[in-house]
Amino acid sequence: NLPVTVLGIGAGFAYDIMGPTHHATEDISIMRSLPNMTILNPSDSIMAGEFAHLSYKIPGPKYIRFDRGGIPLLYKQKEIDFSSGLVEIRKGRGLCIIATGVMAHRALEVASALNKYSIDAGVVDLFRIKPVNEKLLLGIVNSYEAILTLEEHLIAGGLGSLVSEILSDNGMSLPLRRLGIPDKYYFDYGGRDYLHELCQIDAKSVVDNILKWSSTKALFVKSQRV
Repeated sequence: NLPVTVLGIGAGFAYDIMGPTHHATEDISIMRSLPNMTILNPSDSIMAGEFAHLSYKIPGPKYIRFDRGGIPLLYKQKEIDFSSGLVEIRKGRGLCIIATGVMAHRALEVASALNKYSIDAGVVDLFRIKPVNEKLLLGIVNSYEAILTLEEHLIAGGLGSLVSEILSDNGMSLPLRRLGIPDKYYFDYGGRDYLHELCQIDAKSVVDNILKWSSTKALFVKSQRV
């Protein structure tokens, strides 16, 4: 419980061409397993700056999962209480996409693309991964018909696992689909976008996955609602 803040640089595939020795794709699951550990995963530099103040105030050990390059600003000129742990950055009705870190930007891109398919997707940026603000999260997802988690992290033990545990523990049976990095290390060399395509977490692959899911389960399409 010492007040130590650990800074992890190069989340997910940020060090793309360096290969799996430099890919931080299992860190969330590892750090989540440590008792009393607070985990913060900023989605832009404004939030990262706020985390410097928050980490000083939060007691005990903290792990902050930084990216590497310049991520576009998401919270410029917005009054956000980052101590809340998560924010619904886009409101929707049918599908709720929950993402963290750089994938919050991908989630917004996907939500916009889904408009032409009559899917009204909302987006939640979950940036405090542990402890999660369960009350706020459950209050948001309760207004949706289905949930999709999107992360640049191994599918085992990451954001998707976390959300599924919370839903199960609280007796909420919403349809849930988890999208992330498959259970393997990638020795393919290429840029971050190329690795996303291999993992099918690029925008097109995510949209295609959602469309297939919605057509199979008859979920969250505007024209199907009364």
